[in-house]
Amino acid sequence: MHTCEALERNSNDRPTEIGFVEGKLKVSWSEMKERVLLLAKGLQGLGCGKGDFIGILAENSLRVIEATYAVQWLGASIVPLNTRWTAPEISFALEDASIRVLISDTAKDGIIEQMDSAICSTLTLITDSRKSAAAKLVDYEALIANSGPANIPRQICDEASLASLFYTGGTTGRSKGVKLTHQNHVTHSLAILAEIGLGRACKYLHAAPMFHIADSLFIHVISLRGGQHVILPRFDPASFASAVIEHEITDTILVPTMIQAIFNAEGVADRAFSNLQRLYYGASPMPEALLHKILDQFPDLELIQFYGQTEASPVISILPPEAHSIAGDVGNRMKSAGRPMMTTEVRIVDDEDKEIPAYDVGEIVVRGPQVMCGYHNRPEETASALRNGWLHTGDAGYLDNDGFLYVTDRVKDMIITGGENVYSVEVEQVLYDLDGVAECCVVGLPHEKWGEIVHAVIVPHTGHSISEESVKTHCKKRLADYKRPKSVTIRTEALPLSGAGKILKRKLRELYS
Repeated sequence: MHTCEALERNSNDRPTEIGFVEGKLKVSWSEMKERVLLLAKGLQGLGCGKGDFIGILAENSLRVIEATYAVQWLGASIVPLNTRWTAPEISFALEDASIRVLISDTAKDGIIEQMDSAICSTLTLITDSRKSAAAKLVDYEALIANSGPANIPRQICDEASLASLFYTGGTTGRSKGVKLTHQNHVTHSLAILAEIGLGRACKYLHAAPMFHIADSLFIHVISLRGGQHVILPRFDPASFASAVIEHEITDTILVPTMIQAIFNAEGVADRAFSNLQRLYYGASPMPEALLHKILDQFPDLELIQFYGQTEASPVISILPPEAHSIAGDVGNRMKSAGRPMMTTEVRIVDDEDKEIPAYDVGEIVVRGPQVMCGYHNRPEETASALRNGWLHTGDAGYLDNDGFLYVTDRVKDMIITGGENVYSVEVEQVLYDLDGVAECCVVGLPHEKWGEIVHAVIVPHTGHSISEESVKTHCKKRLADYKRPKSVTIRTEALPLSGAGKILKRKLRELYS
């Protein structure tokens, strides 16, 4: 299996069909293949080849897709770097993966200039034409234009050949490079297509950051199906709605913070969600109140939840549209993460890795062909995560009798207060039901007597006033005493987010501890 097989098939079967759109630029499948091969040949001329790691640091663009395929065509691995990282964080990834060639754009000039000079001295930067002393520069378009003819053969790969290296978001500490193979990506994509029944007429909008695997996974999914990629350079609610309408978008994935931002922008949700056919969501917990709002206002919009993590390529389970209902038993299932995806096995285990009964909370472990082969340069952490043939996700949850998976918390985010386990997601769901709450996060703070106490951080909607007392009164009606926030911070600043849109609980713990 090779990720570039889809590109080859589409360029042969539908060469003139438009497969890629960015603004006014439209590119056919045959044109994309030619650019990919020319870029691959140019990279080869710079000394890149099988087994190398090649980085990309760029905003959403066709360049991201071109680079992904060109690098993988060579048998090398693409390393998408978080565009919101600081210079030291980028320098760390470059050094960790021994990246000597970095594809970029002018939007990241400032950060690149600040990177470690010793690392930059050995770096070739493929970017737009400009002047810089930070690294050896190669003009991106000139490299493609001067690399003809496009006759470089695709590198043959086996099941263990790496295709990409994704650095985790760093919500639980120092980022780790997750090694994913061609087999991981292709089997994962085929399973998703089989589960969701995506048609070839789909038009997918890359609106979430393409460096994150939640959106990047659709590079392979949409290409395998022969659909159309439409690229939004940067997400904002108004631009998102305009793109959905202009390009007749059928499908996209958003994290809950993006969905909330769309609802917070006056008049935007009607324009966006009334025209969209399917909305995938995941990467962080979806507030029940927000989910109910979508269902109430846009009943014809198909909602599909993906639960997973980078280490699983990333989807583990899927909650389909028919399970998104507030009625009867189905209403309870809407609180779940769905059933394990095709080819994927899920178990719940205790601290000794023994499987536990339905409804008992334990760690979620996963087995399947999409599971990573390990962390780059982290043998001990690889051995810890991949034990006895199973990926240990670090998430806590349970399975019901019908095989639906319920994710209660990150194991590391579990709050243990006075010997009682508190799942922060449960408390957050209650807080989101309080009128005026725009964003909230629950973390455990150190306490001399109880070990930890439950602390709530809340950002009110503009024009709403929320007090610590009103929060505690609200929670008193819904939560056991040990689960209720013992302290509350009301802040006007937005909660800190990772590049993937996840709330950085670690930073909030550090701040309020």
